[in-house]
Amino acid sequence: MDRKFDFIGIGEVLIDMAPSLSAEGESCFLPKVGGAPANSACAAAKFGLSSAVIGRVGDDIFGNMIHHVISSAGANCSFLQTDPGRHTTLTFVSLDQHGDRSFTFYRNGMADTALEETQDMLSAASNTRLLHFGSVSLSSEPSRSSVLSAVSAAKKAGAIISYDPNLRFPLWDDYNYMRDTVLNTLGLADILKLSEEEAAFLFNSDDRMDVMKRIEAKYHIPAIIITKGKNGADALINGQEYTSPGFEINAVDTTGAGDCFIGGFCRCLISSGKSICKLQVEEAEYALRFANAAGALATSKKGAIPSIPDISEVLDLLASR
Repeated sequence: MDRKFDFIGIGEVLIDMAPSLSAEGESCFLPKVGGAPANSACAAAKFGLSSAVIGRVGDDIFGNMIHHVISSAGANCSFLQTDPGRHTTLTFVSLDQHGDRSFTFYRNGMADTALEETQDMLSAASNTRLLHFGSVSLSSEPSRSSVLSAVSAAKKAGAIISYDPNLRFPLWDDYNYMRDTVLNTLGLADILKLSEEEAAFLFNSDDRMDVMKRIEAKYHIPAIIITKGKNGADALINGQEYTSPGFEINAVDTTGAGDCFIGGFCRCLISSGKSICKLQVEEAEYALRFANAAGALATSKKGAIPSIPDISEVLDLLASR
């Protein structure tokens, strides 16, 4: 069955206020378009997939900026809702000496929390080969119900469901509720991507392969991936264990690296023309290597979408190693 889109990212779309220095050397923040599902959709678009973003922004300068940046990256933004009564969500990002991040959210009552279920959204979700979502949009209503309705519509239409919980602790008043929310939605996924810190938190274990085997046994997810930053990723795909090494890159900002990883992995899956269960070992290995290379390159620049490499850069890095 032909689909209009290869990849749709649904959920939070926002502005990352990235730390920088002014021309006078004073600390300041630069607005960069972000939001994990949007980042992944833009990465998928830059890697050659037909891609779209579903989300909600304010009727303000930041909302206009989001439309421009997403469309410039090659992703369709016709399903971005504009809220005349709310502002676009802001996230202030702090970086340590290694480029690792911490976040301060200005999100209560902001536009992305008010994503509305519409027929256009459900039609788009039913007309994509893969739908990607995270848990940030599940932390408030009505965005939670809207996203889950779209996931349900996509699954019913036979789409692949990709899930990156992307835990953001400041957005949840109760961490146990956050854990329960994520665990109760794992069964929706065909592809699950966790960081090693998220895997340890959710399953109270640092044994990554043990965690993935437990996930597979309980939730029957065919592709489970745990990323390890510069050290690459471990995966359990169709019961086969993988350890894919990372790439040494001079990291400036890790914002969006995991989202770029997802865009890269899904690009390889969709380009294969196969379902996950039909992937050969060498195809899965290549998808993980491509994703690791894409994620590594994304750390070499500031911001999430601005740091997404061109596919030629990813292929050059793969060829050089």
